[in-house]
Amino acid sequence: MQPIDLLIAHGAVVTMDARRTILYDGALAIDGGRIVDLGPADQLEARYVPARTIDARQRAVLPGLIDTHHHFLQNLLKGMPDDLELVEWIDCVSSPRIVLAVRGYLAGDYGLQIHSSRLGCVEALRSGITCLLNMEWATPPEVIDVFETLGLRVVQTLTLTDVDQWTREGVLLPEAEVWDLADRVIERCRRSNLVQFRYGLACPNSCSPALIRKVRALATQNEVAIHIHIAETQFEWDNMHRLYGKTPTRHLHDLGLLAPDVLGAHCIWLSDEDVALLSDTGTRVSHNPECNMKVADGIAPIAKMLHAGVVVSLGTDSCAVNDNMDMFEAMRVAAFLQKVSRMDATALSAYQVLEMAT
Repeated sequence: MQPIDLLIAHGAVVTMDARRTILYDGALAIDGGRIVDLGPADQLEARYVPARTIDARQRAVLPGLIDTHHHFLQNLLKGMPDDLELVEWIDCVSSPRIVLAVRGYLAGDYGLQIHSSRLGCVEALRSGITCLLNMEWATPPEVIDVFETLGLRVVQTLTLTDVDQWTREGVLLPEAEVWDLADRVIERCRRSNLVQFRYGLACPNSCSPALIRKVRALATQNEVAIHIHIAETQFEWDNMHRLYGKTPTRHLHDLGLLAPDVLGAHCIWLSDEDVALLSDTGTRVSHNPECNMKVADGIAPIAKMLHAGVVVSLGTDSCAVNDNMDMFEAMRVAAFLQKVSRMDATALSAYQVLEMAT
């Protein structure tokens, strides 16, 4: 019999494989931080000698949940003002916190970022989240140490913008400082087994065509991916039509941004052509239903995207616009929203939302 670190036995093992296999008296063998075997509990108990055993009777054993859109910086803002639409919420809640973080970074004081990230990691792990995309501003490489210490897999995203009010007022990082920080965070992430880097773009409203093209080129050159808010609000939809005569999604496509290495958050205000563009380019989507409800953004056409072959995942966005990091609640709400908005009880099944969350 082979010694291993851990055996989780006699649970309902939901494998999430292509055949949707569930082992109702199953077991997982874990050694060196990796799953080394999976199968019926009696077979694995006869095969391994575990240093520790977890009896999972009457419990489900699931893969770790993956939260594909979050902002740790806002973790200390739970319960902040309700009844605000997104544009007002950004002005009153989100942007002042970003400015504080940027000022702290420039002063060499990383306390706000580190403590917010530490709290967020703990809450994520307690919620069953084992991997999370963290979209932030002016995050120093030192924050990577927090993720590694707590054992959370993180995709760290540095958000870029060049045409919004905070940039005009000179309260965000100077452009040269941004690119230097990005290079340092990329280098730090490449030394990590848990943390990866993505370039972040705030949204089409806040990024010039030149910046979008530059990020696309740098992402390809440095072999890193991209994260961006896409078509989150009707304001963005209207503004893109006013400025460019096209939808936000078509605008990004025409600039060459959309690709399989791009993850778009929200993607609410989409035309049928936009859905086809996301599908044709292999662009991924992160659905954040509770955030979209709280600030009255709208309902993303998730069922339509899935039918078109778009890969859709699930996010909690931030504790300032959601008040929690509960992925099970996000799954429930995501399914209910599609059912009621389409008047179709089969629009999005429980298994589909579980696939989105894992």
